[in-house]
Amino acid sequence: MRMSSAGRGAMGRGPWLVALMLVVGTLLAPLAVVDVPPLLDYPNHLARMAILAGQAPELTNYYAVQWGILPNLAMDLVVPPLAAVLPLQMAGRLMLALAVLLPVLGTVAYHRAVFGVRSWWPLGSALVAYNGLFLLGFINFQAGMGVALLAAAGWIALRGSRPLAATLLLAVAGVAAFFCHLAAVAFLFGLVATHEAGVAWAGRRDPRTALRQLAVRAALSLLALLPALAFYLMSPIGPDALAPPAELTAMQRLRNAGIPVAGYAAWIDRASLLLLLAVPALLLLLRRASVHPGTALAFAACLVLYAVVPTQSHGGYYVELRFAVFAAFLLFAGLQPILLPRASAVLAGGAALLLAVRLMVIGAAWQHFAGELAALRRAMEPIAPGARVATVKVEETLGGAYWRDGRARRILSFLWLRTDTHLGALVVAERGAMWPSLFALRGQQPLVATGPFVDFIAGQWFALPERPILTAPHTLAGRANPVAVRSWHGWETRFDYVLLLHAQLVGGARGFDDPRLELVRDAGFAALYRVRRPMPAS
Repeated sequence: MRMSSAGRGAMGRGPWLVALMLVVGTLLAPLAVVDVPPLLDYPNHLARMAILAGQAPELTNYYAVQWGILPNLAMDLVVPPLAAVLPLQMAGRLMLALAVLLPVLGTVAYHRAVFGVRSWWPLGSALVAYNGLFLLGFINFQAGMGVALLAAAGWIALRGSRPLAATLLLAVAGVAAFFCHLAAVAFLFGLVATHEAGVAWAGRRDPRTALRQLAVRAALSLLALLPALAFYLMSPIGPDALAPPAELTAMQRLRNAGIPVAGYAAWIDRASLLLLLAVPALLLLLRRASVHPGTALAFAACLVLYAVVPTQSHGGYYVELRFAVFAAFLLFAGLQPILLPRASAVLAGGAALLLAVRLMVIGAAWQHFAGELAALRRAMEPIAPGARVATVKVEETLGGAYWRDGRARRILSFLWLRTDTHLGALVVAERGAMWPSLFALRGQQPLVATGPFVDFIAGQWFALPERPILTAPHTLAGRANPVAVRSWHGWETRFDYVLLLHAQLVGGARGFDDPRLELVRDAGFAALYRVRRPMPAS
């Protein structure tokens, strides 16, 4: 159908603004549940923010701040200045709020730019705002998607009437996208390229004019790309992580395609994925939707790239999943239902109900975590600034149903990942203590490890090993990277404390039968042990 027919699905300005405010408020609600949300990587990022903000001065012997031209710096540039005037946890949550809202607002702006109407449909992108990558703590990437969508909307709005202003906007936004995430640069200029290709295809009846306009806009967009490209060429390429995952099979990629709706309740997430795919397909089949051709091309490109790109590159994991998540936002950015008011109301009401259910599941899981966080903080109280702390967990062979409880354990569906690996980093953010597995890789973060724990930094995926790493490391053979295991040799001379997570499964007093460890505090979920120094040889 022609895009002009999209007007049948338009909303009045007043109702649309009310709907937008309701969506924004609903999306922010989970962030009020707990001051440190249990996103996988987030505690590690928060620890780095504490050091960059000068809140952990005792760690200068272990880490050095080295600013440079690096992608993926958005959080590092935003949170430390905010932490100068706000509590660190509040500053971090403001960044999380930006990361949640920006892609949704970008989707709304892009949809308005290509269809020219206010519609409830792009507000449906709130369904994928708390996607699996956000719950994994990929904060800069999430913010970068929003920057890309907002800037592409600006380009589309200005390119015809004010081409120089559009080019300047695109150049500035390209740099902003670079400092969010490299994928954001690709998304931004990919959206521009596919939009222009779609416009040229629409004007194919006058090919000479269409090609001339395409050439002019291609030249302007390439000019706008130059600053971001220059920053990329000046930036160091980060090293690959210690243990890159094996390449995925076709079946694994098919399973992981649910990442845009991955959460803590598998059956709700599967239903969400089914609806996310079925509703647009049904609208198109019934010819009840208008599709923006450029966005359709971008969506198709994301699907192809999801199928072929490697899962790990230059220290970044889950590269392919980023295209799946962006494709989900494009479903709401480039499609406009054409329905009668009653049908529109039913569909919008269903989307609102699904959003409420999904956020209630997240809120309940985070409320459960708030109790665990309180226990963890009680266990950490005896830790002095500058103390060296290791974190381990109770074996997953114990507890049975405890580990299978997706909502309580915050296991992400589709990927089946637990999200507690980096909880130990809170000893840095909240106690000013040393924790050896911070994100501090040269060429990736503005913080680099300089002290005696450098060997731990590259093994960040091994930041929360099971208890036997201390007492019987040979039992981990075949289940952990041997280089990472080797870093733990002689742990009793390197650490002052050991923090055991999920300690309630064994009871703090029975957490370790090892004379080198003395129980200091058992707080239920977490138990703290002091390391007894070995007696010197006589």
